Formats: sequence, C-alpha cells, structure tokens
Amino acid sequence: MLHDSWLTRWRPLAVEHAGNGPILEIGFGKGDDTATLCATGLVVRVFDFSSFAVAMAKVRTLSVTIERRGTQESLPAETEKFGVIVVSLALHYFTWTETVAIA
Repeated sequence: MLHDSWLTRWRPLAVEHAGNGPILEIGFGKGDDTATLCATGLVVRVFDFSSFAVAMAKVRTLSVTIERRGTQESLPAETEKFGVIVVSLALHYFTWTETVAIA
C-alpha cells in the first residue's frame, strides 16, 4: 500500500502551533496521519464515526486517546486546548452549509 505523505510537509508547523498541547484529529480513518503525528512526538487525540476505524487504531496500539464520535456531533468540550486540529478527508462528505455548522 502506498502511504500518502501529505502531512509530512506540515509537521514543523503542527509542532510549532501545538507546543506542549495535544492535537485533535477528526476522522482518522486507518490512522496513517495519526501515526505521522505521533512519530513526531506530538500528543494526539482522535475521533472517527467508524467503529472499524476505532478498532483498527486500537490494534495499531497508537499512543493516542481514541473516541468513536461523528463529525456532526459537538466537538469535545476542551477543543480550545488544541493548538492544531487536523481534518483530512472528513468534512468533504457534507454540504457547505453542514460544513459551516460543524466548524
């Protein structure tokens, strides 16, 4: 399987903005981007609606906080603590009106 390394170029910026705080990744899928962030030493919290994705992330034993949650649900209460929020291929499933409401 070919890994998409799009996030690699953004890691320095993620490190700069996250500081010592956590990063929130919304819609983590198989956890490839999560693994990239963790490899940088960042603290990551993730959520995805798919129970399969949640189970797969747990099997990969990523050292992250994993939650099953939909993108249309309210964001975690402590969202203001995140220096960076990563959303790759999660919001494009919605209409523009829904996307604005989510954000």
